[in-house]
Amino acid sequence: TRGGKCMYYDDCFPEVPADDSILNLVQAAQKYEMHEEGITTLRDADIDRIEGTRHQYAQIMAARNHGLYVDKGALRCWKKAHIQTPVSYLDFEWETYAFPPYEGMKPFDVLVFQYSLHIEEQQKLRHVGFIGEGDCRRAFLEHLLAHIPKTGTILVYNMDGAEKLRLVQLAQQFPEYEERLRAVWERMVDLSLPFSTGNVYDIRMAGFYSLKRLVPVFSDYSYQDLEISYGMDAVEKWREYCTADAEKKQEIYGQLEQYCAMDTYAEYIVYHALEDMMVGFGDSLSPMSFIKTHKKGNGMFFLLRQKLFLMNGSAVCVAKKCLVLQAAVDSRFLFLLPSEQIVPYWIILPNNVQVSS
Repeated sequence: TRGGKCMYYDDCFPEVPADDSILNLVQAAQKYEMHEEGITTLRDADIDRIEGTRHQYAQIMAARNHGLYVDKGALRCWKKAHIQTPVSYLDFEWETYAFPPYEGMKPFDVLVFQYSLHIEEQQKLRHVGFIGEGDCRRAFLEHLLAHIPKTGTILVYNMDGAEKLRLVQLAQQFPEYEERLRAVWERMVDLSLPFSTGNVYDIRMAGFYSLKRLVPVFSDYSYQDLEISYGMDAVEKWREYCTADAEKKQEIYGQLEQYCAMDTYAEYIVYHALEDMMVGFGDSLSPMSFIKTHKKGNGMFFLLRQKLFLMNGSAVCVAKKCLVLQAAVDSRFLFLLPSEQIVPYWIILPNNVQVSS
């Protein structure tokens, strides 16, 4: 995150490496030596000089396979073992205090002041949120426990050191809630694991897999479009919120709600991108579950739900530029034929091509 980056980093490293640069190879002690020797891309990495982690393997295979590596079998096993409906998407924001201001807190304890919850049930998505002020711990717990589903998976990103830990700490501060909170954290599943374990890697991740990095890879959304773009900015805004007048408080409330809700909506985007990756060539899937059609001029346009699809059985990254691609269609599938060009984000087909759902 931005908070963990040296403020002079851009001065020392003014050039941003290309997505497929060898410099993006994670946990690689000799990547700078390889770069100086002219091995500049991931696809050309010297396998005798890397540590051989699964994450490194995913990066190199993505560079050699049109920009994407997916272990579909591992993803399917992960989903089968961990995902149950309804699926909830949860995120917290909190403040840290060196000197505990409220009863039951210790030095450097945190106070959770906000949560966002998206609930996906019966193909519908609804949102619930909470923002408190002052010692809002008990109000936070009551509101969360009243609105979070009693069954199903709760997807959280990097949960062990964040949301799950926050609930454990709150259970220690308020033992009367422990049983109900335990029922929540025991249903949590870490959405970052498919990325941290190297089961999925898109070359545009450039060695990182934070939500802020993944959202523009799998959608057209960006945190940069928000008034608040980073967690520490949210903390500073909440401090201002607690002492603001009514008009300013309403403005900040909207900004905080939008930021935290973006985190849980980002989890929704990422999870469904993973679901789409699990679909193999020849699986029972109609083309309309992959694409949305739009008419424009003399052609029919197909907007992909995600920026990848299958071509001859291999996953292929999708570029954002519009290029013409040949296609063949039968009653069940849209088959994209080999092309020398990069696969486009928008696919233009002539009007005489019919797509059946």
